[in-house]
Amino acid sequence: MWIFLKLYLNIYKVFKIDLFKLKFYYMIEIVEKERIRNLNNKPENKNGKYVLYFMQASQRIEYNHALIYAIEKANQNNLPLLVGFSIMPYFPNANIRHYNFMLEGIDELSKKFDKLNINFVIKFGKYEDVIFELSKEAFLTVTDYGYLKFQREIRRKAAEKIQNKLIAVESDVVVPVSDISSKAEPYAMTIRPKIIKKLDKYIKELKLPLLKNKNKIPIRSEFEGVETALKNLKVDKKISMVSKYFKGGYSNAIKLLEDFISKKLQNYHLRSDPSKNYSSNLSPYLHFGQISPIEIIIRVQKANPHPDIFMSFINELVIWRELSRNFCYYEENYDTFDAVPLWAKNELEKHSNDPRIYNYKLDDLENAKTHDKYWNAAQKELLITGKIHNYMRMYWGKKIIEWVKDFKEAFDILVYLNDKYALDGRDPNGYASICWCFGKFDRPFFERPIFGKIRYMNDKGLERKFEMQKYIDRIEKL
Repeated sequence: MWIFLKLYLNIYKVFKIDLFKLKFYYMIEIVEKERIRNLNNKPENKNGKYVLYFMQASQRIEYNHALIYAIEKANQNNLPLLVGFSIMPYFPNANIRHYNFMLEGIDELSKKFDKLNINFVIKFGKYEDVIFELSKEAFLTVTDYGYLKFQREIRRKAAEKIQNKLIAVESDVVVPVSDISSKAEPYAMTIRPKIIKKLDKYIKELKLPLLKNKNKIPIRSEFEGVETALKNLKVDKKISMVSKYFKGGYSNAIKLLEDFISKKLQNYHLRSDPSKNYSSNLSPYLHFGQISPIEIIIRVQKANPHPDIFMSFINELVIWRELSRNFCYYEENYDTFDAVPLWAKNELEKHSNDPRIYNYKLDDLENAKTHDKYWNAAQKELLITGKIHNYMRMYWGKKIIEWVKDFKEAFDILVYLNDKYALDGRDPNGYASICWCFGKFDRPFFERPIFGKIRYMNDKGLERKFEMQKYIDRIEKL
């Protein structure tokens, strides 16, 4: 932990910011202007009957800047609020496992909006079609923001299609991506000081404003429960659902967070040990926007953890997570081998004909049928629970590079397996992590076969650091 303590001291020296004395959590109701984007420069509909908040990435009420902004605009114009959501018939690489987790959260949201006397209209259809339909009589349309190509494309289509102003509000990051940097940052160490100096500005406790106009918009929702919704979806239903291990929704995210704070936080320095399982397991909930990173930080800080543990937690939740969003925002090819840095491509090219002891095809890998018991355990964890322990995910990725002769094919297999089985797949974190396995955000190491100077991991390293049999035993019990 000395690295993080040294980092903290450097931050204090350069920026005069003491992260552990800051009290981020004071109440605000005003959304920072840096979070707000005008997507189409169209005028507001002066004859509009309500403000529409169309939810997509930020699937929650708590700490939702887009929802707060929509309520503010509704109150300023004495209008009611309509909240909309589309259950899209497609999402790249998504299947019933992902939809089930998402809909468990939407089901909970539906009940909570009902208690707030806000009409939450859920319809089946494309994002751009449903938002167009619900915005026809809206004064203003507000949505949240996403960083993947697909998310940006559906917002672009919506911005062209709807007739009134469309505003997007960033709410799933601590610091808005464009306020951190105007370019793709090459390393965590380059983005870290840019984020740290802005934390005090953006980490604030959010209070949901009281909606003044309680008139309900008479538009019927098509959602009739999770089970019925799943039956109507034409997605891959062969894969198992994972509610036994991770059930969607804000309330379940809070339970995990409270468990993490009370039982795991004091041992967070052991989070890399797969036999201990001290990670928070909140990444699926963050991926679906079911909990805000800002709320997580505030709750953790209120627990008063040791300074180097808190700094380590910030490094994982904020620095690396927001580096991945910076990466996907500025790197168009984030999900392909093209995103691998040139120096790493050159190293791999030099070693493309190196002999390999093992060569595995997709079927062997997907079904955890390799010679490596630790890798098999990681793949089984992914298949069964929808998540791999963070450290084992790095090992999992590195081994596929070693076992698949064509490096581009290895990259594509990693994307396929991660996006298909991981609840937190199809996410900037996943694409950044896969690229990291190929040398992105990393430095050259000693040269070796196959990898060249790209960082290497092996089973002997796992055994030196951890009690790996305990990890295997834990997975086998699943």
